[in-house]
Amino acid sequence: MTVGFDGGILWIGVEGRMKRILVFIAIVTLSFACAVSLAETSASEEEPAGLVLIQAHRGASSLAPENTLSAFRAAKMIGADGIETDIRMTRDHQLVLRHEDTIDLTSNGHGSISEMTLEELKNLDFGSWYGEEYTGESILTLQELLDIAEDLNFQVLNLEMKPIGTDHQFFVRLVADTIIQSGHADRVMVSSFDGKLLKEMKQYAPTIPVALLTVPNFSLISVFRLSDYFPQEKPLSEYTLEDVKEVPTALSVIMRGFGAKGITADDVVLDVIKGIAAVVPGGATWNEAEKLIREQADLIQYVDELDYQIDCLNCHYSTLTSKLIDAMHERGIAVNAWTPDTEGELERVIALGPDGIITNEPGKALAIRNQRK
Repeated sequence: MTVGFDGGILWIGVEGRMKRILVFIAIVTLSFACAVSLAETSASEEEPAGLVLIQAHRGASSLAPENTLSAFRAAKMIGADGIETDIRMTRDHQLVLRHEDTIDLTSNGHGSISEMTLEELKNLDFGSWYGEEYTGESILTLQELLDIAEDLNFQVLNLEMKPIGTDHQFFVRLVADTIIQSGHADRVMVSSFDGKLLKEMKQYAPTIPVALLTVPNFSLISVFRLSDYFPQEKPLSEYTLEDVKEVPTALSVIMRGFGAKGITADDVVLDVIKGIAAVVPGGATWNEAEKLIREQADLIQYVDELDYQIDCLNCHYSTLTSKLIDAMHERGIAVNAWTPDTEGELERVIALGPDGIITNEPGKALAIRNQRK
């Protein structure tokens, strides 16, 4: 997952290429401006209490193909304290490290991981899309990563469980068993946007730390009343152009003007929907996504009302404040901020002093952190 803000635009990286998506212009512009203002005020008054651990998002994905052995070794080479990677399950119930379910953009194959076997995936090239020097790079399994955990010697292995269908209990227990049997549970953190996966993990393997991923700051989601034009009960991930054709062309023009991509007006709106779908639990409908975004507008209250215990809050950097960090620490919960990538974003977030940062620019983050020592 790669999500970030720039000039009021939410962007999401999709397997090796960056695609700018506007998620409700006024929503993001106004909400993010407020968040930055508050956070910058706090940053001027606070100094970090300890070392901020730098986690390389999908490995050092700016230096090597994401979620590959080369990316993880590159992260180690530049001195990252840990890595973040994504877990998906194949058709034959094998755990592999990949962000997207589809493999078309980051391999020489076609199809979905959930519909392929591990053997089929292992026969594909997951490196040459990034550069010829990575030709032949293989998809990694979770087991293969854990087998080299001691050699990599990261302080943190942040494993994000990606959405799963009806087999979520089997998936969670397979992840837990693989971690426990590896003997490296002490350096693992399991994260997800999907609370039901984390709740299942805490019930099945309570000693494995879990981290809740939360959405960016776009709490004014109803500003354009887009919900008036969408099917309310259909999963966002299944939306097609047919589902967005009722959105007024004027709104898509505004979105395009602020950076949304698409050939037609409907393409632009569908990109917005896919952007929302990337940061809510798998299978979420528009109604469920809107409800979640509203609830997470107050993260302290949201965490307090969870019916399971989290060990870490992995919030988007736009929602990070010293108040949030203090509140979580009072509750014994660590805080990581995900994907601050520009120099300004990293400086502001590091000044606030979270426990960790998940970033696409680990080298830049390390330099800024080390200057503040």
